[in-house]
Amino acid sequence: MGILLISMGVFLFVSQLNGRAAVEYIVKGWPLVLLLLGGEVLFYSFIHKGEQVNFDLFSIITICLIGLFTLGIYGLWYTGVVPLVAQTVSSQNFVLAAEPETFEVDGTTEKIIIEAPDCSLTVRPVRSRSISVYGSAQVVADSKETAQELLSAHEVLFRKSGEILQVSFNGPRSAKGFGFRADMTGYTVWIPEDVDVEIINRRSLSIHLENLRSNWLIKNLGQVEIFARDGVDAVIKAVVDAEGLLGGNVDWKVIGEGSKYDRPFKIYAEAVLGNGDHTVNVLGGSVTVNKI
Repeated sequence: MGILLISMGVFLFVSQLNGRAAVEYIVKGWPLVLLLLGGEVLFYSFIHKGEQVNFDLFSIITICLIGLFTLGIYGLWYTGVVPLVAQTVSSQNFVLAAEPETFEVDGTTEKIIIEAPDCSLTVRPVRSRSISVYGSAQVVADSKETAQELLSAHEVLFRKSGEILQVSFNGPRSAKGFGFRADMTGYTVWIPEDVDVEIINRRSLSIHLENLRSNWLIKNLGQVEIFARDGVDAVIKAVVDAEGLLGGNVDWKVIGEGSKYDRPFKIYAEAVLGNGDHTVNVLGGSVTVNKI
């Protein structure tokens, strides 16, 4: 038993030096329990050679329990339960940035359609002829290498059909083994400011306008927040279920109401920024516009 305790102490000490979870060594080294206990019995018999070694009832029961326990561990190991539990116990949280994605927009593209991911999305129109996508994720894994492997499975898909370019997102694998997962927390997309845009938003969408030279359509099932700098010339038009779903520091004007037969009832409103040369239409959800 003393040898077993010393061995367990060595396992814990080595795990501290290597920066790995002790449970990983314990789970992988559990057969040594039988070897150490058997070796201790043989060693005791050797140094007391010629003497009769007696085992009391408690010792016999203890040995039987240890044997049953190790057989049970072997069964759980064989079925894959023990490795999965070990993964869960040794898991850590990582916040990682995904590799940036870039796609060149040629002169034949007249419209960009973005299918928003199942996380927050920030869109910035810029003076560029390319689309750049940046993502961040919360990853649960046993090491940074495993976390990066999980995150690498995420995809940004670009599909060109005629004059329309479609952008969509495939999230990373939700799990690897038991308890390992990678969840995208947000994407930031930079798009050309002179190409018309359509966004299908289901959650949280943030739009940062420094300049706008195109028209936008946002089919919104979640929240849209627009930040517009001085000099932006646009009319923000919104169709919402209630006036209370309009917010921000702009002057919203209700320009119409839906039919009494509409279910739910609709409010049509607009906010004019600058000369109002371009249009951002937001259909549904809640809309907040702030001039900055």
